[in-house]
Amino acid sequence: MYINFMCEPDIAFSNIDYICYSTPHSAAFEMLDEETQNDPVSYPDEDFIAENTTVFVNLSDEASREMQNLWTEMKSAEDENANTLFVPIFLLVCIGIIVFVLVRRYIKSKKDIF
Repeated sequence: MYINFMCEPDIAFSNIDYICYSTPHSAAFEMLDEETQNDPVSYPDEDFIAENTTVFVNLSDEASREMQNLWTEMKSAEDENANTLFVPIFLLVCIGIIVFVLVRRYIKSKKDIF
């Protein structure tokens, strides 16, 4: 399988070397040169991660439900407000501009002929 192939240490190292991304693969990490292993951008230390990142682990059922409700409300645009009309109005304005430019070019090309 492809994923098994990509998880082989030497293949994972080749992939890391080619795309220059960090890796969670410990065997491939050990193959990296010392400078890359100690690069704080690619591999920040535990203190930096603890102080500067936030991880959501198993949100409560209530929080998950609230996030799902907010997402559904946003995607379905159930309430009629200015935001739901933005896309159609924007498209009409774009079509109007395109028609204006095309008509103007057509008129200009007719004037250049005479």
